[in-house]
Parts: sequence; structure tokens; C-alpha cells
Amino acid sequence: MLKCTKEGDPPLQVNWKKDSGEIGPLEHSSSSRFVQQTSIERNSSVVFAELKIDASEQADSGIYECIASNQYGQDEDRIKLEVKGIQNHAFFFHHSNTHV
Repeated sequence: MLKCTKEGDPPLQVNWKKDSGEIGPLEHSSSSRFVQQTSIERNSSVVFAELKIDASEQADSGIYECIASNQYGQDEDRIKLEVKGIQNHAFFFHHSNTHV
């Protein structure tokens, strides 16, 4: 699961991209391999965003962008995800965050 936290004046929209392209299909339900969830901290302008990738595979490796935008502009975080391979039927991966 990839996570990012953003703060800004509402309404704040959060979108995800992979390698500067669209991720698809991106769903807000469990019907897709890619599931986006967002939540807003109560009485604040902080948004928590998560991107869950079910059954990760090496092709999912890349640079993911968490992009938050509102009427005043946008901000993004980049997360490098490396899916290393399978060991005992479980995927091991490494990710690092870069704030832009």
C-alpha cells in the first residue's frame, strides 16, 4: 500500500499516476487491482490518501505520483516502488518517498 498525506484548502482532490501516466482502472471499491482510498482528518484540511495494489507484480514497479489539487494549485509526492520478486508466495517490495 502506498500512502501520502496532503494539506490544503477544501475541496482538495487527490489523484494517483504511475510513470506520469494514468493508473487504470482506478477504483474506489474492491473491484479493481488498484484501489484508492482518501480520508479527511476531522476539523482540519489534512487529507490521507492510500493506493492499494492487489497481487503486486514486477510490472507494477515504477514512480507513483500522489497529486493533490484545489482551486489554488497542486502539490505532488513521488514514490518509487520496486517489486523485487516472489519468495514463499509473498511479494517483497521497497518504496521511497520524494516530496516535490
